[in-house]
Amino acid sequence: VLGAAARRWTRVRSVALVDRQIRLQLAVGTRLVSIDVAGFFDDLPESAALEDAEVTITGAAMTGFNPRGQVVSALMMAPSMEMIRILRVAPRESEIPSRTFRDLLRFDPQGASDHRVKVTGTVTHFSPGEAVYLTHAETSLRATTHETVPLQPGSEVEVLGFPAHGAVGPILEHSHTRLLREGSAPAAIRVTFKQALSGDHEAGLVTLDARLLGQTRKAQDCDYVFESDGSAFRGSLSLPEGSVAPQLENGSLARLTGILMTEGELERREGPGFRPTAWHLLLRSPADIAVLQ
Repeated sequence: VLGAAARRWTRVRSVALVDRQIRLQLAVGTRLVSIDVAGFFDDLPESAALEDAEVTITGAAMTGFNPRGQVVSALMMAPSMEMIRILRVAPRESEIPSRTFRDLLRFDPQGASDHRVKVTGTVTHFSPGEAVYLTHAETSLRATTHETVPLQPGSEVEVLGFPAHGAVGPILEHSHTRLLREGSAPAAIRVTFKQALSGDHEAGLVTLDARLLGQTRKAQDCDYVFESDGSAFRGSLSLPEGSVAPQLENGSLARLTGILMTEGELERREGPGFRPTAWHLLLRSPADIAVLQ
């Protein structure tokens, strides 16, 4: 789909992902290929049955290029649902293997699976329609989801999702959550700027003291620039409609708590891998900013 098959009638075999806010997608290696299927949303029960099933799809392959002629996206177009053939139905939820966060995307001599996996963790933050952030056994994980039913910090949940590569570690995509029990909100891990940059706390709930250098606000989104240990980093806060932004003066010293999001770049000097280059703090509410001075 990404190369020789572009702009040709072709057939792809893979595992199907159903994203009702976009379209059908296929997991092809570590890439997601979008599929436009005429009539796909006319029969949602039939469409939903494709989730995590092994399928073949026959259609026209399309490739997107940037101005430099490099491939940046792939798309298939199928004229009808008849072009989709289920080779193996999706595993039952009870058959989906449970994994620890540390096990995700580890080398497997049997080969990687494109199917969903199951993890259990404690919620540290939930962004409706976007992602749920989890902690378990001193490790953290971000799982993207379109679900909007509120999950409170401290809730223990079971999550089904497709493993994928994040900035510096694994994430889960197209996830579904099931509440197991309510619980107490987990404590944040205290970090320094250097520890935050290590990548060891990616998607984790952390806390540190920092001084406010600057701030901007656009609608309900507040962006901050903080300084800690002589280095600057960003903080972001999305407020619910009608909420009042915290009143902060530049130069204030504050104790911050939030979800640490790492940014990285591909590193090849000692073998392929991602090297953390920057990070920012996702603040969950105004309560995550406690002014000390």
